[in-house]
Amino acid sequence: MFQEKAHVTYIFNLLRDLLGLSSFDDPPRLSSYTTLVLAHSLRGVFYPSNFIYPLTARFLLQRPELDPRDVPMLYVMLYSNADNWKTERRWMIRFLADGMVGSGDWRILKRRHGWDLLASLFQCTGSDFGSRKGIFEVCEASVALFAH
Repeated sequence: MFQEKAHVTYIFNLLRDLLGLSSFDDPPRLSSYTTLVLAHSLRGVFYPSNFIYPLTARFLLQRPELDPRDVPMLYVMLYSNADNWKTERRWMIRFLADGMVGSGDWRILKRRHGWDLLASLFQCTGSDFGSRKGIFEVCEASVALFAH
């Protein structure tokens, strides 16, 4: 057996619970944000030196189940007070851009006041070019949803 089995099993159990796999006929579509956080956490299990591993592990282990109508780790990462807060903030902004692939993802971010948070960050990150650029990428991804 491999050392990471318990953590991988936990992540897959969270996924199974989200999908309600008692019936394989028509599983629900998960939000991109939920799918991405599970993918990043699985990757982190096998690459624990990556800075995101302890953050995703802590996030997932603090919950008995995931809320598919939420943006995982949104506030914790955007307003981190850790030593590497810029890295965490930029990662979360990139996560938001990557997860913006459908109108459901747009609604989830809106419901969590994500647009207000990004606007606020944009105003207060004058010298943080990386974060500002990332916020533009989130906006670009959301505009691309409705441009078709």
